[in-house]
Formats: sequence, structure tokens, C-alpha cells
Amino acid sequence: MARGTVKFLKTEKGWGAISSPELPPGCDAFVHFSEIQARGYRELHAGDRVEFDHHPARQDSFLFVATRVRRPGPGPAPTLRRDGQRVIAVPNGTPDTPLTPRRGQRPAE
Repeated sequence: MARGTVKFLKTEKGWGAISSPELPPGCDAFVHFSEIQARGYRELHAGDRVEFDHHPARQDSFLFVATRVRRPGPGPAPTLRRDGQRVIAVPNGTPDTPLTPRRGQRPAE
């Protein structure tokens, strides 16, 4: 799935454009409101970050059409680690390095 940003969405016409570094330079993807995956009223606003699939297709002046457009989820939950008496959140993918104890504090076990 590609990631991008909504450039605009003409709600009265039901279409808009998404820009993405995963598209060739100077190209945006056409998006129709029917491809927005959301509960209830389907809407996007300029500047919204989205995930989408795309394929080459001519639509007006666009060379790509976006499909399965959705806002990204919150991402993976952080890993919890004990630091003495505290529990801290460590983002996933962060190397598990030992925590340096504060002065006068015992190292975490």
C-alpha cells in the first residue's frame, strides 16, 4: 500500500487527487469518493494522510487511479519496559538497550 497526502477533494463532484512520493515525479492519483474506505459519510480533506493502492489508468489529466483509500491506523502498540519503579513505553523497532540508571538508583533488572 502506498502512502500519500490528499491534495484536494471536490465533495460536490465526488473526486479529488492524492500526491505521493511513491508515484512518478509530477504525477498525482485520481481518487473517486467510492474508493474511500470509511464508516458512514466518506470524506477526506486537503492535507489528510492516507494509504491507498493505485494502478496506471487515464482519468482526465491523471495517469494513475487510487483504490482502497483509507486513513492509516494508529500503528503498532509500543513495547512496555520496566525502569525501576516506572513502566515506560518503547516504540517498536527500537533496539532493546539497557537503560542508564539515574544517580543513586539501582539498575533495572
